[in-house]
Amino acid sequence: MSKRTPAVDRRINEIKLEDRRVRVIGVVIDSRPGMCILDDGTGSVRVRTNREVETGKLIRVIGQVSIRTDGEIEIDAEFIQNMDKLKFDLYKEVYNLRKKFKSVESKLVEEG
Repeated sequence: MSKRTPAVDRRINEIKLEDRRVRVIGVVIDSRPGMCILDDGTGSVRVRTNREVETGKLIRVIGQVSIRTDGEIEIDAEFIQNMDKLKFDLYKEVYNLRKKFKSVESKLVEEG
């Protein structure tokens, strides 16, 4: 049995092709059968899904990163979670603080 690659937390503008699986939180700004567009304030990304997602909802998507034929990155959703109770502004602040902390931590490790 093979293990899944862990999903990494990302803001949409930070998603890279090297990311195999990501975990992003954002607001659904468009929804159609088989797909939705997710926006987190840093950018938007197309999410392929087999379930109906309501426009205006705050959701977390865990899925595999792929590239479309037009060169745009998209996410193939494996899991979608309703996050309407999350204080999204507070989440973004904590995310940025964690990112800063990791940056400082890695500098300290490099300096020894």
